[in-house]
Amino acid sequence: MVGILRVPAKTQRLVFGAVLIGVMGLLACLAGISLAGTKTGTILSIGLTAGPVLLYAAIVSPILFPFSLYGMLVQLDTLLNVPGFGTVTKFIGIASAAAFLFYMIRTKQAVQPPRVTILWLVFYLWATSTLWWAIDTDASFRLLGISWALFLLFFVASMLRLNSKMLFAAVAATLVGGILASLYGIYFIHFHGGQAFAHTGRLWIQTDEGSQVNPDHFGNSFILPASLALVGALWSRQLFKKLLYILALLVMLAAVALTGARGAMLGFLVVGIFLLIRDRHRVQLAWLGAAGGVLGAIVAGSLLASRFSTAVSSGGAGRTQIWRAGFAAFKEFWLFGAGYGNFPEAYNRFYLQVFQPLDPHFSRGSHNIFLNAGVELGIIGLALLLAGWIQTFRLLSPIAESDYRYPLRLALQASILGLFVAGIFADLMTMKYVWMAFMLTVMAYNAGPVYVSAVERRAAQMEVAPAPSA
Repeated sequence: MVGILRVPAKTQRLVFGAVLIGVMGLLACLAGISLAGTKTGTILSIGLTAGPVLLYAAIVSPILFPFSLYGMLVQLDTLLNVPGFGTVTKFIGIASAAAFLFYMIRTKQAVQPPRVTILWLVFYLWATSTLWWAIDTDASFRLLGISWALFLLFFVASMLRLNSKMLFAAVAATLVGGILASLYGIYFIHFHGGQAFAHTGRLWIQTDEGSQVNPDHFGNSFILPASLALVGALWSRQLFKKLLYILALLVMLAAVALTGARGAMLGFLVVGIFLLIRDRHRVQLAWLGAAGGVLGAIVAGSLLASRFSTAVSSGGAGRTQIWRAGFAAFKEFWLFGAGYGNFPEAYNRFYLQVFQPLDPHFSRGSHNIFLNAGVELGIIGLALLLAGWIQTFRLLSPIAESDYRYPLRLALQASILGLFVAGIFADLMTMKYVWMAFMLTVMAYNAGPVYVSAVERRAAQMEVAPAPSA
């Protein structure tokens, strides 16, 4: 009798999930009938049906949900506002961190985070300490809330032990997100062309409610998924998969060209140079680079020509003027900084003291993550920032070409290098697409033989230990 009633744990979970879905489906039908024709009934029906399924998925595999959804939405983050809370991706990020923690407790598969997480922790602790002398503490508090939320999700993700399926689910979600965002941008141009090209001639996505996606950040957000698509095209052996990767890459490059984001294009150029040096598929890479250049000329040739021809005369859209005043502020606040989130305040103090051939206006952002860190956090914060980027880039260096993660290593290192270059022209340390690249990096580190726990080392030593002599 006991043997007959013994059901495998996997079967128990499947039966439990099926019963739960069936019960909630019945409740959804009852809600739909009792509240037919009302918005409340529709929302309640959807919530009762999908909510338990998604909750079950979050418990069993938090990478598939909610983290994959987070990865798919980061590029359109600023469009998804929730009044009084923030963005939808903020809520999904909190849910992802909670799901990761519960999963690690349930499965007992947490690992020691890599050392680079300590560097970023020290960086944000130093940033928080500047509250004691910040010019405007309210500005510091506002930015610290965003920064700590991003870091904590990164920190929790860095303790998650993954297998190859979980890792590639997260990578696939990022790639799909890039494709969907690029298609939405192209759709926006065709059906809302007047809004898209207002004032600048660039793809500037904005809604009637006032939400918008800055074209520079929209272009930068494609560096990670486009790098994944590029390396996927180079390393795929099946023709069908290779063609799919190439199509995804070209669609994303077309969207970037329409933004006219020079920093993003320079970042992509660095990605290509890095892969030419490190990847052995150089001939294929050259052909794909030529195809991307031709596509950019066809899609937005006049825009790109205008953007690069006026780069010097416009001072990089006023960036050089901002950097002059910012450098003057750095000479004043070089040791401890003016306080986290206080670059505009420090900039205002020196704006009229520096010769400005063009008027960049008051209260401007730094448009440079290194100058920003130097002014706000001093040389200590600047050193920590540089060390964090360098160590994140180097984290996957031990992965050899024989490792199944080697193509992913190339894509992630290329994207981090490209984002690093893009950061010379944009304030992107509080952008979710940057931290998505960092999270995928630590996930790739934890998904293979690079990480070996102390328990596993002791077990291996016991297995190979010689028998005692007689």
